[in-house]
Amino acid sequence: MKKIVFFLLTLYFILVPRDALAANVKLPININVSGSNPIYYRYEINVSRLDSHNNVVSNSVIPVYLRKNATLTYDFGEFDDVGEYKYSISLANADNEKFNFDRRNYIVHIQVLTNGRSLYTNTYLEDPLEPAKPASVDFNVKYLVEIKYPNPNDKGYNDGSSSRDEIRQKKNTENNKNETKENVAPTIEIDEPYNKPPIKPSDSKNAGTIVKVVKRMKKAIVKTADESGIEFYITLFIVSLCVFILLFFRKRKNHL
Repeated sequence: MKKIVFFLLTLYFILVPRDALAANVKLPININVSGSNPIYYRYEINVSRLDSHNNVVSNSVIPVYLRKNATLTYDFGEFDDVGEYKYSISLANADNEKFNFDRRNYIVHIQVLTNGRSLYTNTYLEDPLEPAKPASVDFNVKYLVEIKYPNPNDKGYNDGSSSRDEIRQKKNTENNKNETKENVAPTIEIDEPYNKPPIKPSDSKNAGTIVKVVKRMKKAIVKTADESGIEFYITLFIVSLCVFILLFFRKRKNHL
């Protein structure tokens, strides 16, 4: 009798594959990081085994180091007993000034079944906040820090050749110029009639013509705060030229 039992056990271990004695379950976990140039960071995936009342029986934290998107394949191990097993998967990281983490908590249902000769599994996911069953475990993380590179076309751009004090001094000078242009009204100083020397009758004709020319040139000049000095010198030049012409004609008349 013992020989028969030993023969049957030996035949069982030879003919029945070892995979039929247990079922292995692996599940991919996706971490998707969005944002402007996220930094290399440690993400912590919390995997907890639950009982029939969703109480935590055991817990483990798996660290994952990455910058952008990555997929971690988590191995739940081998199941050699028929039944249903539940696990919860979530991110253990807390929100901070740089990251906004996904707060979803996935429930993994692993059903271990048998067909009489081997074990097989049926795995599906559950999200307590969503009515539909998720197709995969996806955690969406947002990197909040935005990096703005300087624009060479901006006025405050510094290519490294100027110090901060020089840049600040240039800005103050430009601001002072703008304030001067805005606050100072364009003015032209004209002598009052009583300050002008009397015009002789012989020069009245030429003087009237000269005054008209000066008035026309004054109207043609655009009056701004920066050009007031230029207008003064132009007026001075015209007046000097007129005086020179008057003196020239007076001397010529005296000689005649």
